[in-house]
Amino acid sequence: MNINRISPKIIDSLRKPITHLSNPSNLLPVILLETTVTGGRSIQAYKRGGKTEFRERFTEDAVSAVFWLGGATALNKFGDKIGEKFLNIPANFDGGSDALRTPIKNTAKAMLEKAEQAITPENLRQTEKKLARFKFTKIALSTLISTAFVGFVLPKINQALTRRAIMRDNAKQSKQQISVTGQSTVPAALNSSSKLNQPSFKGVNPTKLANLAHNLENHAIFKLASSDAGILTGRTMNARNADERREVLFRDITSSYFYTINPIVTRKILTHVVPNGKLATINSDTSQSVLKEFSRVVSEHGGSISADKFSEVLLGTMDDSKKAIMDSLPFKDGVISLDVLKKVIKDSDIIERATKMTGLQPEHADLGKVLTQKQVEDVLRNGAITDFKSMFNMHKAQFGDALTNPSKFVSMNKVNNFRDAISTFVDETVKCAKDGQITEDVLKTVDKKNLLRNGAFWAVGFLISALFLSTLIPKAQYWLTERRTGKNEFPGLHDKKLNQKV
Repeated sequence: MNINRISPKIIDSLRKPITHLSNPSNLLPVILLETTVTGGRSIQAYKRGGKTEFRERFTEDAVSAVFWLGGATALNKFGDKIGEKFLNIPANFDGGSDALRTPIKNTAKAMLEKAEQAITPENLRQTEKKLARFKFTKIALSTLISTAFVGFVLPKINQALTRRAIMRDNAKQSKQQISVTGQSTVPAALNSSSKLNQPSFKGVNPTKLANLAHNLENHAIFKLASSDAGILTGRTMNARNADERREVLFRDITSSYFYTINPIVTRKILTHVVPNGKLATINSDTSQSVLKEFSRVVSEHGGSISADKFSEVLLGTMDDSKKAIMDSLPFKDGVISLDVLKKVIKDSDIIERATKMTGLQPEHADLGKVLTQKQVEDVLRNGAITDFKSMFNMHKAQFGDALTNPSKFVSMNKVNNFRDAISTFVDETVKCAKDGQITEDVLKTVDKKNLLRNGAFWAVGFLISALFLSTLIPKAQYWLTERRTGKNEFPGLHDKKLNQKV
């Protein structure tokens, strides 16, 4: 397919959907995957166990997805309202922190200022503890409640519905037999005095799940992955026999990879093996901001710039004197404060650029204005897009309002990775040059390739996960049971006596 024939209208219409689907923190791609998985597993269940296994599988998968994705979020918001109303704790602050950002400490300072309390080390420390404990408890409890329902309560409800349905069917059959023969033909299983082997209901151990709680607030797929331990524990404890327990273990453990790891691994592989695949290191929405900066430079050079000069002009250079400056700077954990930088560098132009560059993040609670090592390098490079204005526009497109919000957390690792992605995007643009020149037409081609690769990489990862989760894993699960037992039957009902009252 000649991508240059794709019209700009088609490109624009695809951009937002592809960007949204490619973002693992959004719910839509997770919902699409869960819909596919629920449908596929339910079909496989019906083929083996008929309507009984179909109903159990459909109910468990559908209710689990809805309750986990919606329930945990609702509980989290409910916790925020309790914190605001009774503890005077703001709702929208993040718990993470690193050498670059300190949202909890920033929030603590804001709370003390609002309460007109002195910002002393002790007051600050106590307020931080209050915030951290609340955040931890809120997320841990919402996770615990959701996990307990999905792992412990839902299986019992499902099994109770199955027992009720089977007892109703058996009673109906018995009445029919009595009306025909005049004798009771209740199955031996119903006359047996042995009881249905049902494990007792037990709650999730919050201590074991608590260490996972802080990761559950912002990432939809990670919510699914991090809940696996508690849900798997509940499902295996509630399994009706050893065969069903083995199936649950196999299904849930193998599924975790395709829910969480496969999309990442697939994208990384495709990024390296597909021509110009590294263009997909930046999402198709953010690439608009990046290409706008590229276009500005191309325009400033009369609409065309040689590929040889392109990287140097955009990113600048680091000569020996600048490298010597970098080597002399006392970075700590990849970060340096502006105050310390001023003590080492006396060049007023460099300090002016560095002061502006600190605007890429809110002030650090302890260090004031800070810069990462990569940001100092950009200041020294002094390229056409390494100035604060260009970098701010591109970073704002990537991280949104969280970029400069003192109560929000954007990890330094993400910031550094995005900066590396910009350099990679420059290199990949050079590879797309025609006749050794970068023009507006080349930039349009880069835009289309970025969009198509982002869409294709997401689709491949999605299809692989959907295929395994909906079809191949259930088939393998059933095959293993058949090999072990000699029966291709739903093990949840094997050797169970269904004469208990529901």
